[in-house]
Parts: sequence; C-alpha cells; structure tokens
Amino acid sequence: MLRQPRRTDTVILTSTHRLLSAVGAPLLFIFSVLWICSSAEAQIVLGRVAEPLEKSTEAFLKASTSASLDAYDGKYAKRMRRVYASRDDRLKRMYASAEFITDPYWEDWINGLFERIAAANPGLIEDGQRVHIARRSSVNASCYGNRVLSVNMGLIARCTTEEEVAFTLCHELAHQALRHTDRRLSAHFDELYSEQTQQRLREIRDREYGGYDEFQDFLQEFSFDYSRHTRYGESEADSLGLVMYRNAGFGARGPIGLMQVLAKADSSAYDAPLDLAFHFSVPGHPAEQRWLNDPVATSFLVNTEAALKAKSADSLRTHPRTDKRMRALKRQLQLEPTRATLGRPVDGDYADRRRAASHELAAGAFDAGRLDLSLYYALRAVEADSSDAWSRGVAALSLAYLAVERANGTFSKVAPPPLSHTEAHFAALCHVLHRMRGRDLRRLSWRYAAAIPKAMLRAESLLARVVAAELDDDLSSEYRAARRAFHTQYRQHAYIDWIR
Repeated sequence: MLRQPRRTDTVILTSTHRLLSAVGAPLLFIFSVLWICSSAEAQIVLGRVAEPLEKSTEAFLKASTSASLDAYDGKYAKRMRRVYASRDDRLKRMYASAEFITDPYWEDWINGLFERIAAANPGLIEDGQRVHIARRSSVNASCYGNRVLSVNMGLIARCTTEEEVAFTLCHELAHQALRHTDRRLSAHFDELYSEQTQQRLREIRDREYGGYDEFQDFLQEFSFDYSRHTRYGESEADSLGLVMYRNAGFGARGPIGLMQVLAKADSSAYDAPLDLAFHFSVPGHPAEQRWLNDPVATSFLVNTEAALKAKSADSLRTHPRTDKRMRALKRQLQLEPTRATLGRPVDGDYADRRRAASHELAAGAFDAGRLDLSLYYALRAVEADSSDAWSRGVAALSLAYLAVERANGTFSKVAPPPLSHTEAHFAALCHVLHRMRGRDLRRLSWRYAAAIPKAMLRAESLLARVVAAELDDDLSSEYRAARRAFHTQYRQHAYIDWIR
C-alpha cells in the first residue's frame, strides 16, 4: 500500500498561481474542470482500502469446501481439508484486500458476459458461480475449484476483442464443470502418499551426498497451484469451453484470437522499447544522458531477450503449446454449427475497455507498492495517447513517490533491480531509475506533471507536485501553493487524506 507523503520526504510543485497566471488562470481553470468532468473514461482513484470479509463470502467459501470434501472418496480427507482451508484463506485475503475489482464498470461487464454464457448452457454451470476480475498484470485466468474464477486485468489488457474474454470465461467454467481442481488434488495426494513416493523420500533422507538438491527437485515436482492444470485438463477445458462458447452465440474468432494472445504471453506486450529520452524530457529540461547511457543496460537487454526465448521454448510448461491448442480448436470449430449471435454486438466498446484496463494495470501496481511498474504502465498509456491526463498524472505521482523512497532508503522495495528474466523494455526503465538520484526524480516529477496544461489540474498531477516539492527545501513556497491548490480544488477527494 502507498504511504502518505511525509514532510521530510515528498513532492515538487511550481507555484500553481504562477503557472496559471502564465497561461491565463481563469480560462485554464474553467477549461480543465470542464475537460475533467466531460471525460467518458472510467475514473480510477488510487489507494485500495482493506475491508472486513463479508459474512456471506465466508459462508460461501465454507459451503463450497464442504461440497468438495463430500465428493471426495479417497483416504486423505483430513489432509485435503487442510489444503482446502489454505485455499479459502488465500481467497479471503484477496477479497479483504480488494484484489478483486468491485467497480461496476468492470463487474457489470464481466457478469454480463457470464450471465449470457450461463443462460445458454443450463445444467453445465453450477449455481452460485462467482466471476471476478483480479488486479494482476499476468496474462492469465484462474479457476479455484470452489465456484470462484477470476480473469486477470493483464489478460483483459492484452485481448483485442470481447469474444476473447468470453472464451476465457468458458474455458475456466469448463474447468469447474469437469471438477479439474478437485480431481487433480485427489490424484496429487494419492501419488504423494503412495508407497513408491514414500520409498523415494526415504532414499533421499538416507543419501549421504546430493540429498538436498534431490529433495528440492522433489518439492518442485509435487508443488500444487490451484491456478494451474495438467495439459490434458487444458485440452478438455478447451473442448467443453468451446461448446459453451458457441451455445452462447459468440463468433469463431474469439478462441483463435485468445490463443494468439497466449502465444505472445511470454513476450512483451509492447513491440518497441519505451522512448525514455522522450518521456523524461520536458520543455527546457531534456533528459540527462547520464540516466540513459550505460553499456551494462545494453548487454542486459540482450541477455534478457535470450532468456525470454529460452523460457518460451520450455517443454515443461503446465499448459500445452498454444499452436497445438489452436489446431484442435480449429478442427472443433469446423464441426460445430454456426449459431446466430445473441445480445449486443460483442466488439462494442472493447477498445475503450482495453484502454481502461491499461489504466487499471498502472493503478494496481501503484497500490501494490510497485512504483516502477506503475510508472512503466502509465508511460506506455501516455505513449499510446499523449492527451491521457490520468496516466500522465500517475506517472508524475509514481516518480514523486520514488523520490520519497529514495529519501527513506527503501527504494529497492518499490523498484527492485531487474532480474535476468525481467521483460526487456521494463528492465531498461529499471536501470534508468536506479541511476537517477532523488533530486532527479522529484524535479522530473514536478516538471512532468505540469508539461501539459490540461493534465496539470488533475488530482494525480497536483498531488505529485505536492509530494515532490515537499522534499525540496528550495521549493517551500511552491509546496505551500500546491497544497493550498489541492485543498481548494479537491476538498472532498479521497487523496486529501494523503496530505497532512
């Protein structure tokens, strides 16, 4: 979670009245307010609030686990109960920490897709099924096996049509209908506690040399993750999911489009590098070459690309290769009769929704305390639309709080050094951030927030200037002006509690 700015650590903000007077204060203020109010995009407020778990949710999880245990006919019910309890605890934390999005803009949409699928597939979908969107950037979706499934925001941002999201739902609903999680967990325990496996553990225990390494291999082999399934299970879910999908009247391109999205999931969502020299330059203040020129970064990018290629060629993936899945789906699509499309057009507003998903990625990273990722996603959104004032404000605010963390000596917690498998374009940004000093970050945040007049009065941009100026003793008057401006303009805003 984000910390509130402290008087000894934060923002940069040119005197707001001075900036406004340069461009015509009354005109700019009216224009900015009208522009903000007329925006048709989903309005996202940073800062998740943890809430107590609803009793109905707790009762739902308990009932779902009881149903799974009742259906289990093996010898390890007591152990299974403990594993299911850990699953429920994990989900409770996700509910309580607002990891599942509750914004009606998203909830109404995803539940609308689900209801369309459920209405067309009576008897295949269990009563009480819950469908969520998770604030996660990975290109994935999950079926937890207890009538709860989620689609990650990262997948929604990578999809190109609503039909691709619809097939994702059908695929996960098929996992639930086929009880893949329960069946896999049962088989997992039967194998783990078999005499053959127990004998192997005894041999590892008695081995004089190399026992630890072999035990680590054993743990990896027998690890269990609810969001992953066997290759055969994935093919089964594709097949039944396609039946559900076509019953609901969706078009043939959704499943194939989703496979194309998944085929690229190991690579960057962005083809070109982020132009940091452009983004970190503002009028009168070009990006400094010492931030950008580093031979280590160049060699790192080469190594990272090689690591990504090696990862994509890994034959031990849990999911089957997407090219094989695509061929199987194409064969099945040829056999399935085409049905009339039901309801509203599936493409509708997906371009706008995809843009909103990119905003949610930045917000989710920001709230999770990964300021480097929130900056990256925000800059990518600005790159796609230079008039995107919200993303510009979040980029400025991320830079401001990075300066805070630099001052506090906790920079690596919110912007850890990149690893060998870090996505190449993001890794380049990480290297630049680690070469920048606190003064660089706060000054850039201040200038960046005001680079476009209509973005300057956004709450995120104005807050960024408060945070950045507070860190700089030379900007004490600017800090006071920015603080007054924020209190005047956003008296009832959720961010007001961040300014002491």
